[in-house]
Formats: sequence, C-alpha cells, structure tokens
Amino acid sequence: MRKADAGEPDVRTLRRTVRWSAALLSCVALLSLAGAVRAQPAAPSSAVPIVLTLEPSAPLEEGASKWLSRLSRALESSQPTEGAALEVRDALVLEPRPLVEGGARLGERYFRQQAQHTGAHFVVVARVARLTQHYSLDVRVLAVPRMQELAHFIYQGEGAAGLSAAISEAATAVRSILARQPSRLRAERGVWARHDFAPDVEGLTPQTTNTVVGVQVLGNRRIEADAIRAVVGTRVGEPLRQDRIGEDVRRIYALGFFRDVQVEVLDEHGGKLVTFLVEENPIIRRVSVSGNENMGSDDIKDQLTLTVGSTTDYPLLLENQARVKALYKSQGYYLVEVSYHVEPIGEGSVEINFDIREGKKLRLIAIDFEGNEALSDKELLRVVQTKPWGRMSFVTKFWDRSGIYAEPIFYQDLDRIGREYMDEGFIRATIGEPQVDYDEKGLRVKVKVSEGPRYYVGHVDVVGDSSMDSEVLLEFLELEQGQVFRRSTLTGDVQRLQAHYADRGFFSAKVGPHTRVDEEKRTVDCSFEVDKGELYFVDRIEVHGNTRTRDEVIRRELGLAEGELYSARVLQRSRARIRRLGFFEEVGLEAKPLDEPHRVAVHVDVVERPTGTFSFGAGVGSTDGFLLNTSLRQDNLFGRGWGLAATLDFGSDNSRMYLRFTDPYFRGSLVSLSATFGRNKTEFIDFKQETTGFSMNLSYPLDEGETRVGTGYAYSAQDVSGLGEFQAASMLQREEFGADSTTSLGTISWVNDTRDDIRMPREGQISGFAAEFAGLGGLNTFVRLEGRTTWFLPAKRWLGFDSTFV
Repeated sequence: MRKADAGEPDVRTLRRTVRWSAALLSCVALLSLAGAVRAQPAAPSSAVPIVLTLEPSAPLEEGASKWLSRLSRALESSQPTEGAALEVRDALVLEPRPLVEGGARLGERYFRQQAQHTGAHFVVVARVARLTQHYSLDVRVLAVPRMQELAHFIYQGEGAAGLSAAISEAATAVRSILARQPSRLRAERGVWARHDFAPDVEGLTPQTTNTVVGVQVLGNRRIEADAIRAVVGTRVGEPLRQDRIGEDVRRIYALGFFRDVQVEVLDEHGGKLVTFLVEENPIIRRVSVSGNENMGSDDIKDQLTLTVGSTTDYPLLLENQARVKALYKSQGYYLVEVSYHVEPIGEGSVEINFDIREGKKLRLIAIDFEGNEALSDKELLRVVQTKPWGRMSFVTKFWDRSGIYAEPIFYQDLDRIGREYMDEGFIRATIGEPQVDYDEKGLRVKVKVSEGPRYYVGHVDVVGDSSMDSEVLLEFLELEQGQVFRRSTLTGDVQRLQAHYADRGFFSAKVGPHTRVDEEKRTVDCSFEVDKGELYFVDRIEVHGNTRTRDEVIRRELGLAEGELYSARVLQRSRARIRRLGFFEEVGLEAKPLDEPHRVAVHVDVVERPTGTFSFGAGVGSTDGFLLNTSLRQDNLFGRGWGLAATLDFGSDNSRMYLRFTDPYFRGSLVSLSATFGRNKTEFIDFKQETTGFSMNLSYPLDEGETRVGTGYAYSAQDVSGLGEFQAASMLQREEFGADSTTSLGTISWVNDTRDDIRMPREGQISGFAAEFAGLGGLNTFVRLEGRTTWFLPAKRWLGFDSTFV
C-alpha cells in the first residue's frame, strides 16, 4: 500500500468532513423550514381560543386550583346548544389584588401579553369571594387586543354546590356571548403572535362606548321592576362602573325578596345594556314547629316574626332561630338545639319547620357575688327577682321563678343591685357582666362587684326662689348633712319640691338637683335649683270616652273647676275619686298648656266598664221546695251614678224580696241617700214567720270623700203563726217567736273608706263604727254597738299575678 504524501489529504479525513458538512446543511434546511412554517398563519379552528384567569379571595386560595380546573372544563364543554366551543390556551391563578389601580385596570397589560403569546382572542377574568356561607363569582369577558369588556356577570350560590352551579351558569353565559361576536373576531389569527402587527379591532366590531343605555330587570314575578330599579345605582346615561354593579347586587339582595341575582352586560348601539336577572324567594305557606315537648307550639310561634304569605328571608330565618333558642334559655333549657328546614310544597311555595331538641332543663343553682363587702350575698339576693333553686322552691316557684335564669330579667336585677348600692352611699360602685357556667347539674351565675368607698351628705341648699325662705323649703327635704347619701332620697326630694310648687299653681315648675363630690372628705354636696315659672289657671275641662256615664257624674268628682288655680295634688286626688266610682277600667287626667298664656286644659279620658249584672235561676230543694231566683244590679243607673239592686226568690215554702236604691249626691248636694225595702217569708216545720221592713240612711263627707258620718232610721215588723199548745217547738222558740213584734231603730255611723275601687278593690281599707238604738216606738228595745274593718292588700308581689289579700 502506498503511503500518502505529506501534502496530500487523507481519504478517511475527507470522508468524515463531507459527512459532517451534509449533516450541518440538513439542520440548516430543517431550521429554515421550521421558520417558514412558523411565519405562516395557523390553520383555522372551530374552537375560540381564550385565556382563563382566576383570582380567589384570601379564604379560598388553597382550593383555587380546583375551582380553576372546574371552570376550565366547563368552558371547554362542547354542547352545541350552549353557544360557541372554546379552547383554553392558558389557565392562571392570580394573587388576590384589586382590579383597579390608579384609574386603570391592573393586569390588563399582562392579560393582553398572555393572549398574544398564546394566540387567544379573548380573556375570561374570574373572581371568587366568600360571604359567610355564600359564594360570589364575578366573571368579565375581555376582547384582545384593546381589552374591551364584552360582558360582566355576577353569580351567587350557597355552599360548594352553589358555587359549582354558578360556574356552570357562567360558562354557558360566556359561550353564549362569544357566539354572538363577529366571525372575523372569533377566527384564528396566527399573525397576532407577531409583535410588529396588530389588526384594527374597531373595524371588525360595532362602535360602542362605556355609557349605560338601558337598565332592565328580568325574572321578577311579584316584585315590580320599578321597585328593583329604585334601589340600584346604575343609571342610564352614566358610565358603567364595576364597583357600582357589585353594590347594586348587594342592594337587591338586601331587599330580602330574592334568592339569586345575576347581572348581564351586553353591547348595544351607543353603549351598554345592563340586565339584572333575579330569582325571587319562595312564598311561606306554612310555619311549623316539631320536637317541642315542654313548651307549647303557640308560645313558640308568638316569638316568631315570620308571617305566612311573606317571602322567604334567610337572614330573618336565622333571627327567628335565635329567638326560639332565647325563649328556651329563658325557661332554663340551655342545652337546646334549634334548626330550621325549608321544604318546598309547591311551585314557589315552601314550609318552614323549626326542629327543636330541647335537652335537659337546667335549674339555676347558685348566684355568686365577688367583691361585695358592705352588702352581703343575702342582702343582694333580697333585691333581685331571679332566685336560685332552694329547699322551698317547690312551693315558691309558682310566684318567684325560683331556679329559672332569664338574661333580660337578670340584667334588670343588676340595675336593682346598682341602685341598692347607690342608696347605701356607694356612688362609685360598678356591677360587672354576668358570667354563666352550666353543666349537667345546673346553672351558676357569677357577678363581680366593685363597691368603692361610701359617701355621705355634705352641704344641702335650695336656690332659685327669692320669694320663699330657704329654711322653709329645706323642711320638705329628707336629705340631711352627715347621713349616708342615698340616690332615691335625692330623687324623692326633687319630687317633693316640685309637687310643692305644682300644688300652688306653678304648672311648669322645675327643680334641678346639682351634686358636687368631694373625694377627700367622701361627701356629696346637694343643691336644688328651683325654676317655679308662672302661675297657671284652669281654662277648661274636657271629658272623653264616657259613652254611658254623664259628664256631670265625672265632673262632680273633680276638685278643680274652670277659672281656678291649677293644683297637681288636687288633680291626682280627682283621678283617685273618679277611679273609686268603679265605673271605668281606665282613668287618665292630664293638664295640657294652651296657646293662651298661663292657661291649661284638663283632659279626662276614661274607658267604661260594665256596671250591671242580671241573673236568673231555678231549682228544687228539700227545704225550700221548688224555687225561682232572679237578681238585678246596676251601679250606674241611667248613667247618673245611681245604684239599684233587686233580688226576688220565690219558692213553694219560702220567698224573699229585697230592693235597694242609692244616690251618692242626693238632689245635687253632698249628702248621700240610701233606701232599702225587704220582705221575707219563711216556713219552718212547726211555724211560719213573715218579716217586712224598710230603712233610710243619709251620710255626709268630712273630707274629700274618704271619711263620712251618717244617720239612719229602720223599721221592721215580724209576724209569726202556727205555734200552738201541742206543737213540738221548743220553749225558747215559743218565747222568741210566740207573738208579733215591731222594731223601730235609729243609727249613727262613722265610715272611713280608702279603697282604690269600690266595686273591684285592689288595695285600701274600709272601717266603720255604728251605734243602734231600738225603742223609738216599736215593741223591741235595745242598744247595739258594732265595729268593722276590712283591709285589701295587693298580693302580686308574692303570687306573681294580679291578686289581692282580703
């Protein structure tokens, strides 16, 4: 083999060089072909390319990828009936941030770059927010490259299922919007990926502005569209604002009539058409309660503010749920659980059912006070109405609510404790909030008390009335220097001073207490500033509400007359006198100033009550045989204040007749007249007795009607028959009834009557003394002294209801 010369190339080296050169030329050719292909527009596609972005609120950041994936799949679903088919070229999760910054939309440049990089024609921007248990989905559709907003939707749903449904609805709406866009705008344009060329979008779409050209409401059935438009802030002729659209949705929801509100913004000639798509809440047709065993359904429904026929208001449902729970807690059921269910019962109608699990009733077993030193726990418990369960509570629970803790009542008890400390000189005392602890044994309430130091009365003075000696005015006060300062005594002194002036015609008299606390001496200086004003006179008296009683019956009980000097004490006494008549359920007296200077009008307002009774009966007895009974009573005869009572008992063996008439103002005078007539017929086994009589009494008041003195005369005749020599009557009966007799009787009486109501008294007393003298012409002669007293004590404090001890 011949060796190659040194200057001659090696054949193998030459071949290797050729092979590498061919490979390099092939790569160059492939790269040139790829560049040429890349320079050509992409083949048209039936799917519209889009870029999808999702911006979650802070609580939803962890699940943002999941919701973005669901929205992407929903947009790419190819249902022919749901608008244009979409292709998601890129899907991004954005950091939570505001959409507006410095007057321009933040991120639109970024959205445009992403669209141009991927060849997308539209950008779908979605925002998800959570409002309590509701989700809000805000979707905007933007056209590339000018980022023109084609539509704006807002959806709301309850829970995760509601958000999924909102995503499906939003995807359908987006496909529908893009299907209506011009085909040239939806066509694939590969040249959009070139940064040196941008087509004229305005030449491809109609000219639109951001001005609202119409606001319409769809989906409403019962609520008028004008009523909905009245609450929204978006107006025709104004620029479309995204923040205002969101506020409009909240306002429509706040009406309480709608379960879903959506917004659709479409391009119209000359601007934007805003459509509010609403779905009304269903009508409540029935409200029911279940699970309640220890509390009546009617008692529970009385606490509800839901009404049949109204629309379902979900915030109101939560409020009523809390009401039912509070009702049970007020009765000691602190373990109660209350839930509500909305059950459809027809088109647009639902039933609301409150399901209750009562649990065990817990008794209040202790009220613990911390920090009290001057007043013991026993003294504080004596003040409050709430009582813990004790050994005697099985009896006292019927009137003192032993063992029941009700928060509203206990807060009133805390006010009572505060006033008790104020009355003991602890003006800086503070009462803490109650802390309630409970377990299976019961409830325990803890209250912290900060007493502070005790204060005493310092200097006391009355100023403002130069016409009166201050020493005379000080006699009306109970506050004295050196005694423990009591707030109730201070209030009482103000009332006593004001009553002193009001009783003397100073209708507008005012007394202002001024206190100054000396922290070093622990004293409170009290000064009463008097502004007595001018004297007032009664101009007229008007009576209202008396449908049966005559005006004169009411006016004669008044201690005031037209033209007299006004007096508050006389006005109060007059009210008591009218109430004592027993003719009225309610009595109100009020003096009102007139336009004329120094004149008042006295208004008497009454509510009539029934003043008459009638009864009838029949019966058979072994003593009376067959008996008919009838009675009639009228305390306000003919509306004149006269009294009439009549009773008739008629039987085969016995009979009785009684008639009584009273006139409290005989012939218009202050003298009271009372006249009675009676006749009795009684048949005993051995004899018969018949008694007939009458009486007349006159009385005269010594004061304003509470104390009266009187005199009277009575005559009765008794006729006895049937007592023979051989009858079985005893000797005593023979001696007593053996002959006819007559009695002529004179009476002197004294009566003090302070009852608040003569017919139905609640408090007061009636006491009297009478001396009777027989022998003024009759056969019987005797002297009889009699004294009686009856007291009426209100028992509501002990029994818990309106009652009276007699």
